[in-house]
Amino acid sequence: MKITTYVTVTDPIQMGFPVFEAVKSYLSFSDEVLLVVGRDTENFCKQISKISNKVVCLETNLWPKDWVYQDMTYHMNLGLQKADGDIVIKMDADGIFADQHGEEIRKKLIDVLSNNLFCHLDRLNYYHGYGY
Repeated sequence: MKITTYVTVTDPIQMGFPVFEAVKSYLSFSDEVLLVVGRDTENFCKQISKISNKVVCLETNLWPKDWVYQDMTYHMNLGLQKADGDIVIKMDADGIFADQHGEEIRKKLIDVLSNNLFCHLDRLNYYHGYGY
């Protein structure tokens, strides 16, 4: 089964998201990582595409600086429409999985989603108060 993970981003480097680390971790269990890029003023697509030929950027440049939630949902829906995996996962630009668990995550996703329409992925949140 093909697993496509997609992420919606806009100027992710400027926003400070660990998107490079996130994409690398998604590749540990995905056959393809699709990035729907609403605004790329930092040559982000060129940089992120160097990680792997399994990384695909879909640039819209339709995400305004002063955006409303509808701008985000447009991009989320576009990612869902363009993702062609048997299993499609929507992730955020700051979600990071431990790479060494990639094969285990992949097997679990295929097992759970063979009999269910959705799968909840638990997460741990970490915070580091820089300078405090």
